[in-house]
Amino acid sequence: MRDILPPWRPYFTPERRPALRAAVARWTGTPFRAHTAVPGPQGGVDCVHFIHAVLAECGATADQSLPAGYSLAHGHHSARPDLLRWLMEATAPGLALVMVPPLGRLIPGDLLAIQTGLTAHHLALCTGDGQCAHAADGAGVIVHDAEHETFLRRVLFAARIMEAAPPPPVQGSGFPVQGSENSKPETPDSRLKPEVSA
Repeated sequence: MRDILPPWRPYFTPERRPALRAAVARWTGTPFRAHTAVPGPQGGVDCVHFIHAVLAECGATADQSLPAGYSLAHGHHSARPDLLRWLMEATAPGLALVMVPPLGRLIPGDLLAIQTGLTAHHLALCTGDGQCAHAADGAGVIVHDAEHETFLRRVLFAARIMEAAPPPPVQGSGFPVQGSENSKPETPDSRLKPEVSA
């Protein structure tokens, strides 16, 4: 028998988006500092650690360390997209990362891979209302317009975290649900004796 795949939906449903925005707000204003993940004006964070911290706080990524040999200058001397590989490996169990059109309808939680040098080696996170957040060298964690033409020209791809949608409730099956007003308590006698009509 062929397996039936469940329907998928974006992980950041409307119910989860307030937590996403709250996590971004907690990091906004944090200075840029390589290989660090400490929120606040006295802390520091780089782009990948910022994205990882926000997504991990929201349960969308596994809490794991960055790949061995990770370098902020990787994009300046290699065209190998290590960032995409890490994103796919970091997604929490039960979730999946799918590519979406970067110029399409982006939703909160979508990830934007930005070209720096020869490949995509910078990450931004859509927060909704046409805004995105990222940790920029020299500026720290900032939130700005994601639809600015100069910014969009550097977007190489967009990705969305998806989860299996819960199955809909079964209705109209014709069978009474145990404990409902239409069901009768089952006893040994009721199973054995036929109903007698008047």
